Amino acid sequence: MLTTDPAGTKRFRERRRLIADDDLAGRLRELGQLSTDVRRSVVRMIDGAQLGHIGGDLSVTDILVTLFGGVLAVDPEKPRDPDRDRFILSKGHCAAALEQLHGRSHLHDPHGHGWHLDRARFDAFLRSAAGAAGAELRRAEAVPHLTHAGDRRVLIREDGRLEEVRCDWVVDATGRRAVIGRRRGRRRKQDRLVALFALFGRRLPGHRTEDAELRTLVEAVPGGWWYTAKVPAGRLVAHLTDADLTDSALRTAEGFLDAIGTTRHVRTRLDGYDPAHAPAPCWTAAHGLRLSPAAGPGWIAAGDAALAFDPLSSQGILTALHTGARAGRTVDLCLSGETAALTDYSLFLQRITDAYERHHAEIYGQEQRWSEHPFWERRQQMP
Repeated sequence: MLTTDPAGTKRFRERRRLIADDDLAGRLRELGQLSTDVRRSVVRMIDGAQLGHIGGDLSVTDILVTLFGGVLAVDPEKPRDPDRDRFILSKGHCAAALEQLHGRSHLHDPHGHGWHLDRARFDAFLRSAAGAAGAELRRAEAVPHLTHAGDRRVLIREDGRLEEVRCDWVVDATGRRAVIGRRRGRRRKQDRLVALFALFGRRLPGHRTEDAELRTLVEAVPGGWWYTAKVPAGRLVAHLTDADLTDSALRTAEGFLDAIGTTRHVRTRLDGYDPAHAPAPCWTAAHGLRLSPAAGPGWIAAGDAALAFDPLSSQGILTALHTGARAGRTVDLCLSGETAALTDYSLFLQRITDAYERHHAEIYGQEQRWSEHPFWERRQQMP
């Protein structure tokens, strides 16, 4: 039975009210102080118990405080409220190298917790934060156009109309398309990886059991690997393989379901979902990708526009936030006359790339059952 502390609930609500009613600077101060309080509590608890994962706990504190202090719709007195926001904190990535399913808890992971995010809400939160900080938000699409060195124009399409925007600095955050950076640098592909994915949202009529499996599952197969995770709209299932190894049947709902049926573990996660309403899968590029150079006079790339990783790394959102923050700092320094900041940014991206490539080789190297299959053989031969 779930119970709550009335005094703690009162303090929680009061602090949420203070944060919500304050201006941006005040909210940041209040959240910062709350983070400090939480860290002190963490240290005391771990010291008293003489066990725990202090690095992971302290590293995630700011994110948890921000979410529970000003984003998530939760009420400690109503822990089972059906309209509450759900937050999942789970590492959940399973070893792809073994036939028997294995789980890995965040308690035994040196990098701490993994995350499942409601991307729609998270992206809306980021836009709101940008607006609160003074950014002018426009719902438009960046359009590729011919440029030259030092060109600081951006062509955007908004409500069907094209418009040229001039600025002192251009930040390319257009994802894998790298609309701006691709005309200023060279994009280097790591391999030919593609993702075929579908969202299963409709349960079988009369099937009352809820899909309560919240852990991420990764399963290796001869021609690649499968991934599935619970998301707010249902269950996402994806197959990762090389573009030249795909079967044309996978483009249909029936073919995709047949392929899922050959898996040992992923198929069990679809128990209770109605196959009659299975959608045809979508396709997208999923290979590692790097833009070089990723910055120059008047422009800089961040997120997937600068570095895109194999989804198995589970580093996409983290790297996007990390490079985005660093890119903003770099632009600020350049506007202050410190042009060496561009070189520092390039070195920063190189360090991230080096670490990613080491981990990529290590993880794919664990799978030895199908070493002669083209998909796995190619990854054993990568430098």
